[in-house]
Amino acid sequence: MAYPKIFAPLEKIPRPGLVTAISLLISFGFFAWFVLEKRVMEPDLREHLKLSHQLISGELIIGHPTFFFLIQLLSGFTQNLDAEMFAVWLIFSVSQYFKIRLSLDFLKDIFKTDANWLIFILVLAIQFVIPNTLFTRHYIINNISPNYFHNGTLLLVWPLVLLFFRHTLLFLEDGKRKRLFYMGGLGLLMITIKPSFLFCWIPVMPVYIFLKEKWSRKLNQILVLIMLFLSAVWLQNLWLSQSALVFKIMFDPFFFFGSWQNHVLVILSGLSFPVALFLFGIRDWIAEKRNLLLFLFFIQGLVLSFCFYDVIRGYISPNMTWQSSMVAYFWFLFSVYFVEKLWKSGRWIYSLVPLLFLAMHLLSAARYLYMVSHIRSFFL
Repeated sequence: MAYPKIFAPLEKIPRPGLVTAISLLISFGFFAWFVLEKRVMEPDLREHLKLSHQLISGELIIGHPTFFFLIQLLSGFTQNLDAEMFAVWLIFSVSQYFKIRLSLDFLKDIFKTDANWLIFILVLAIQFVIPNTLFTRHYIINNISPNYFHNGTLLLVWPLVLLFFRHTLLFLEDGKRKRLFYMGGLGLLMITIKPSFLFCWIPVMPVYIFLKEKWSRKLNQILVLIMLFLSAVWLQNLWLSQSALVFKIMFDPFFFFGSWQNHVLVILSGLSFPVALFLFGIRDWIAEKRNLLLFLFFIQGLVLSFCFYDVIRGYISPNMTWQSSMVAYFWFLFSVYFVEKLWKSGRWIYSLVPLLFLAMHLLSAARYLYMVSHIRSFFL
């Protein structure tokens, strides 16, 4: 038995029904507290409810309408605040539940690891990590967090992103045509909610495949998908050109997060657990070829986050950072696999320092959520 005797029960597989019950309880309970009980509407929800009203009334054209339409659909188009908050709670909770379950499925399908108690506990833990405040004065302000609990479009798109990336990795393994249809459908739906992950996927995938296989059938197939997505985004922008919601994307390298030192701290604070795990298990990380693709996504995401920002109605917005948040979460998800790999091979001692950093992320999250419940704003 590779696990330490005291932690031997963590190697056992929990019952599926128990995994479902715990995932549902955490997902619905968490958002019941912040959406229904505390009614935390800042910084995004109040504005998103207003946008949903303008969408239904025809006052405003929205390029990514799915989340806003769902709010009104599930609240019966009443524009009653209680009904809308219930709809928001339902959307957030269901999305969070599937984020947990699809994270477990991702690890099983990609890394061939059954969800034992260690993996399940770690996957639950990474649902709540935010930047490690050991490296930053703020919680999410001027940071790139693996999780945000206030942005409805991000929460809604997460299950699709997990499915999309899973099919991407499986396609790179088996080249099955059906995965192209899955990716095509998921990608188009993501564009109607939040297309941020595609901002990494589109420029990186051709480069990655070409580096691995030179010019190949897979590369041709991916290029067809890219043309489909770019056409959809072009049509979306054409549609948005008729909207009163004016926005501009600005190019200003290393402006958004301030000094060079701050940009380094943004990475360290957001990813201290994966970075520590990399340092203590560098051979395993280098041997895992899929890390290269995620690393390229990471670099592309940071280029967008560090060099571009958008201005909406005259206000600077962090919309160019969402793809980096998604990639950061995948670093944490990959890290769950590497922790379990260390434990399974009897090298669990190498995971202790990285797990200490994970605990710091969670302690930061606990302080953050405590403050949120009192101040009633996630913008801290």
